[in-house]
Amino acid sequence: MYNNRRVRTLEVTIQRYLFKTKRRPRLDPLLLALLQEIDEFNDILGARCPVCGRRFKSRKYLALHFRRSGRCRVLFCGLLRYVVEAYWRVRKVTRRDNGRYYVRGYNYYFTDPAEALRAAKAVLRI
Repeated sequence: MYNNRRVRTLEVTIQRYLFKTKRRPRLDPLLLALLQEIDEFNDILGARCPVCGRRFKSRKYLALHFRRSGRCRVLFCGLLRYVVEAYWRVRKVTRRDNGRYYVRGYNYYFTDPAEALRAAKAVLRI
């Protein structure tokens, strides 16, 4: 597996991106494209729990819900772990150079991170 400290740091960064409204951290464009592709994270950005479907006033209350609710918290942590593992697998086959994404197995480059993500998923057969 990967270095546990790196995994935890990436999980905390994703959580800060999802639940902070001011001074959100910058994410790698590939990671951002991966998050936008998963429907559960779009629910979280809309202040809705992806597990139980409950709506909240803001993402701050959703973060409190994840801290208190056992089932929702466990499934959210599992979702975070899945995203981190998928991101590390995609990063292994892509390389970024001067704003271009090179994917192993392709002879050309991609300028859009979402296209590079789709190509990497095709290489990895995810």
